Amino acid sequence: MDKGKEIRISGLERQIRKTERGIKVLFAQKGGADEILRLGNKREKLKDELEQLTRVTHFSGGQWKVLQEGRREPETPEWPL
Repeated sequence: MDKGKEIRISGLERQIRKTERGIKVLFAQKGGADEILRLGNKREKLKDELEQLTRVTHFSGGQWKVLQEGRREPETPEWPL
């Protein structure tokens, strides 16, 4: 994997954890449901992007084949509240 892709993946993982922590803080402070849902949608989009970046594909027989599905969870541990 090239260095630029690794940097992009680590940045996505950090954004996912940051967003998850924001959701936890809002929930603990009884924040607005709209804001929690907005952050939840943002987190899902970030996870979709992480999955795309970590997927291993190969072009063969005139089409792309998925050799390994990407991961949706960051490798970094969750941030404490």
